[in-house]
Amino acid sequence: MGTDRTIFLAHLSVAWRPEACSWREWKDWVYGPQYNACLAREPLDDWQVELAFTGIWSGPPWETPKFFKVVIIHPEHSAFWGEYETYEQARRGMQQALEECWRRAQQAVAGNG
Repeated sequence: MGTDRTIFLAHLSVAWRPEACSWREWKDWVYGPQYNACLAREPLDDWQVELAFTGIWSGPPWETPKFFKVVIIHPEHSAFWGEYETYEQARRGMQQALEECWRRAQQAVAGNG
């Protein structure tokens, strides 16, 4: 059973909001000097949490595109935390990811102590 999926493209406005664009505009933006996918990066012990704006999302046409991604990086493993519609939602997701990393770091310290 197949699912209809649509590719959505956007570039990031100066107000940190996705703005729909064409394939050519997206490509020019991504390969241009202004592009930096990583909007925020927070280290915490061995952990690092990153918030990125990809400008590309594939999903059902009835869903709102989620261009913002939060990823947790650790020397032993990395994890996709979530994807979000707005920068504000992604910042909250990043805070939750940092709290989870802090909790795991504290567990690791307690386990080694």
